[in-house]
Amino acid sequence: MKNYIKRTGFVSLVFLFGISQSFAMIERFENLIQEEYTISDAWWTDMVDMNGDGYTSSRKLNFDVDVDDDNSYDVYAEIYYKTLGDWCLDTTTSDFTITGSSSADAQWVVIEELPHDEYDFEIDVYKAEDPDNIQATRGPYDDGDLIYEKFETSDQDIPNGVEETMRQSRPHSFYLSQNYPNPFSTTTAIKLSGYQATKSDNLIARSLDSSVALKIYDLSGKLIQSFSLLTPRSSLLASIVWDGRDNNGEKVPAGIYFYRLQTADFTETRKLTILR
Repeated sequence: MKNYIKRTGFVSLVFLFGISQSFAMIERFENLIQEEYTISDAWWTDMVDMNGDGYTSSRKLNFDVDVDDDNSYDVYAEIYYKTLGDWCLDTTTSDFTITGSSSADAQWVVIEELPHDEYDFEIDVYKAEDPDNIQATRGPYDDGDLIYEKFETSDQDIPNGVEETMRQSRPHSFYLSQNYPNPFSTTTAIKLSGYQATKSDNLIARSLDSSVALKIYDLSGKLIQSFSLLTPRSSLLASIVWDGRDNNGEKVPAGIYFYRLQTADFTETRKLTILR
């Protein structure tokens, strides 16, 4: 009887050991199973075509990344473009979290300032923890919205009804830089440099009778905000920060605006974009 108990106890231990090993093997096998990613959709919004020629100077590329389980994963995307030849990297997104097939985690990036041409686009998705391996790709042969997309620069996309004076090269004249960041949602910086001889030695002042003015207009040509500058008899280097408000202190709507630097003998206009 004792031998029988010993034998059955031994068999039971072997049986339990076998079950535990089986569970361990199953767990290891499940860990080897790789989740699968897809880019389920890609689409364009907020297109800017000021002259109506079908070529946009700016627009948003939206895309939705899905995974085949209900867990959450941190990923990032790289956006490439090309006409003929090799792909060129346009944008690398920051890390973002996706869960299952939810569309609530869709992302977007702004594509802008590409020279006048038709472009193909490709979206590559990587796991944040594995930047060496592409997890999902969507390109021109997968999506008709990513092939032969028409773009041009803002200098080529001259707006109808609004005079936009391009940069004038002149010795000892002013230079107006592109605002940064652009597009922006809260504040943006506009840098100015150059030379202007005046009687005042105040660098920056909000005085409407100043000889140097930076003015911001909407698409209809309406004056939105004014900054006036007074310069010494030396070089000017200044940076104006605009908070997206008009002369009454009200936030202006999202959209395209123009800012113009004007002196007695110099005028330059550039374009900026506000996102809300």
